[in-house]
Amino acid sequence: RRSYSATNLQIGQWLGPMQMLFSVLGPLTGGALVDRFARQGKPLIKFRVLYLAPLFALPSAFAAFAPDSFSAMALAASTALPIAAAGTTMLASLQSMVPPQMRGLAISLTGLVNTVLGATLGPLLIAVVTDHVFADPAKLGTAIAIVVAPALLLGSVMFLLAHRALQQQRLTGGEAARLTSQLD
Repeated sequence: RRSYSATNLQIGQWLGPMQMLFSVLGPLTGGALVDRFARQGKPLIKFRVLYLAPLFALPSAFAAFAPDSFSAMALAASTALPIAAAGTTMLASLQSMVPPQMRGLAISLTGLVNTVLGATLGPLLIAVVTDHVFADPAKLGTAIAIVVAPALLLGSVMFLLAHRALQQQRLTGGEAARLTSQLD
């Protein structure tokens, strides 16, 4: 609103429905991909969703630099699709890798860490950069880009490293091989 002079009504009419659409498409996309990879007999391929999804969300970090309010809202809302697809994939992966008696705890801890890091630390870091680094509320969009883009890239790299480690464990018969053999 600060950069485009959009009214609250305009934001509500466009951003809300776009966010809902992407929020519905995300889990459906993630679930469809997980099922597709399972039918192909390639269970570890679903980990590609985990390291590629943050890259698909990357454009949303730059929504404040969009040429108009509609494009900015579309970019901001679009992040829900890849992030929800990754979330769905992560939950499916946990269910197939974690013993039944530990699934509830594993999913709870995943949700807790995601909430603490994403919903708490993300906005806090953006506020710190806006207020203490730039000391200018008009630089909020730049602060979002500075915090969100590296976080998405870091998440992608971490999932890629985890995927490679799982592949290596399966090749060498390491301890994780026992867990990932349940994916077949």
